[in-house]
Amino acid sequence: MDQMTWVITFQNLGAWLLPWMSLLSTLGTEQFYMLVMPLIFWCVDAGIGLRFALLLFLSGSVNTYFKFLFHAPRPFWVDPRVQALAVETSFGIPSGHAQNAATLWGFGTTLVKQKSLKWLMGLVIVLIGLSRVYLGVHFVSDVVAGWLIGGILLAGFLWLEPHFLSWWRGLRLKAQFFWVMLSSGLILAIGWSITFIYRSWVMPAEWMSVAQSKIGLIRLEPFSLTGLVTIAGTWLGALGGWVICTHHWRDYPTGGTVIRRTLRYVLGVVGIGLFYVGLGLALDQALASWGMDEGSLVGLGLRYLRFVVVGAWVTAGAPWVFKVLGLSSGKGG
Repeated sequence: MDQMTWVITFQNLGAWLLPWMSLLSTLGTEQFYMLVMPLIFWCVDAGIGLRFALLLFLSGSVNTYFKFLFHAPRPFWVDPRVQALAVETSFGIPSGHAQNAATLWGFGTTLVKQKSLKWLMGLVIVLIGLSRVYLGVHFVSDVVAGWLIGGILLAGFLWLEPHFLSWWRGLRLKAQFFWVMLSSGLILAIGWSITFIYRSWVMPAEWMSVAQSKIGLIRLEPFSLTGLVTIAGTWLGALGGWVICTHHWRDYPTGGTVIRRTLRYVLGVVGIGLFYVGLGLALDQALASWGMDEGSLVGLGLRYLRFVVVGAWVTAGAPWVFKVLGLSSGKGG
C-alpha cells in the first residue's frame, strides 16, 4: 500500500472520527503545551516546567530546520482525493505534532512511576501521530520521521542535561545571560541560512492549486521564518527571566494550597492572554497603519519582541506578581 493510499484509507474510516482525531491533534499543538507548561511551572515544579519548555523550543526549532531541508508536500497539497480536515501551510516532513509528542509526552513518561501512566502516555504519542494522517496533513512516513527525531532529541537531552547543568551552574549571571542571547540568535541564524541556501527553489504550481481548491485563498508559506521568530523570542524572554530570577530569588512560588495554585494559574494565564493576544492585536494594527505585514522585517522584529515579553512574563513577571500579592507559598517546588 503506497503512502497516499494509507491517507485515503484512514479518511475513509468515516466522519465520526473527525472530532476525536481533532481532539487528539490538539494534544500535540504548541498552544496546548503553552497552556500546560505554565501550569507546571507556576503550580507544580518550576524546574520541570522549564525542562518541558526547553524541549518544546528545541523540538520546534529542529522540526522547522528539517522541514526546510526536505521541503516536501503534505497529502492534501498533491492529491484532490485527500480532504483537508486541518489547514497547514508549512512543509510536511517531519510531522511536528508527532515529533513534539514523542519529545514532550515521552519526557512525561520519565517523570511518572506508574506503568499504567507510562503506557497511557505512549498511547497518546501514537494516536497524535495517527490523527495527523487522518486529517490529511501528513503521510505515514512524515509521522514516523517525527517520532524518530523526537525520540533521538529526547534521548540526547536526557544524556546531555547533567553535563550541561554542571557547566551552566559555574557561570556568572552575565555569562548565563550572554549564552541565552547568543542561543536565541542562533535559532534564527540556522533557519535563515537554510532558507538562503534554497532561495532559488520554486514551489510547484500544482501544490498551490490543489491546496487552494480545498482551503481557499490561504497561501502556502512553507519557508516562513515566523515560527522560528516566535521560538527565538520566547526562548530569550523565558530563559532570560529564569536566569535573572534564579540569581535573585531563593526559589519559585510553586507550592501552597490548591486555592493559591489556582489563583496563580488564573492570574498568570490572564497575563499571557493580554500579552499574546492584546499585544499581538496592537502590533498588527501598527503594521497595517505602516503598510506592512507580519512577514516583513519590521513585522518579524516586532513579533520577536512580543514573544520576548510573553516568555519573560511566564518565568519572571508572573512569579514576581505572585510574590507581591502574597500568592507565593515561600516553598520551592
